[in-house]
Amino acid sequence: MMKPSLLLAFNFFLLMACNSNTIIKKPDHLIPKDKMIAVIFDSYIAKTAKKRTNIQGSININYHALLYKKHNIDSASFHQSLKYYTSDIKQNEEILKQVKAKIQQQLSIVEKELDSLNSNQKQ
Repeated sequence: MMKPSLLLAFNFFLLMACNSNTIIKKPDHLIPKDKMIAVIFDSYIAKTAKKRTNIQGSININYHALLYKKHNIDSASFHQSLKYYTSDIKQNEEILKQVKAKIQQQLSIVEKELDSLNSNQKQ
């Protein structure tokens, strides 16, 4: 099951897609679709992590700056690419389906690891 913050962000992207009635001009620095999937996936994680404390007890860290560095992009390219992809409902649906699949895959891995830890603690 998706966490509420991930579900909210997912619905936001879907809403943007539904409100788009024209395809905008392709940006000069368009992030390729496969990379955009990875960036959006990491963006969900960054949004969720922003509300949690880290090891040092800090909260509200700007993880998006780290996200841009990780993917070697800037915020302007991300937002222009996001606007472009969300203006095309078919492309946006495809991207969001793949992001959702990645989220579900990661949740499944985490659940298996938690089950393994729980079973080891009972022994």
